Amino acid sequence: MADNDVTPIEVAELFSQAAEEFENAAAHCRVSATHFGNRDVPAGCAHKVAALGHVAKGREILDRISIIHSGKAQLPD
Repeated sequence: MADNDVTPIEVAELFSQAAEEFENAAAHCRVSATHFGNRDVPAGCAHKVAALGHVAKGREILDRISIIHSGKAQLPD
């Protein structure tokens, strides 16, 4: 599907997907905090890496939305 063919409903779904990734990242951060609080550094670090992966996925989706928007936005004459 070309970026110019993306509907507002599809963009809304992309925003929902991005939000889900960021929510997953937050959940991993909470688990990481618990592990670090229990001095379980390896497990804390593992969840930190997982959180960063979800942030990267969410950012990738937001970047896609930005690219879609750039193809539709028009500069004033």
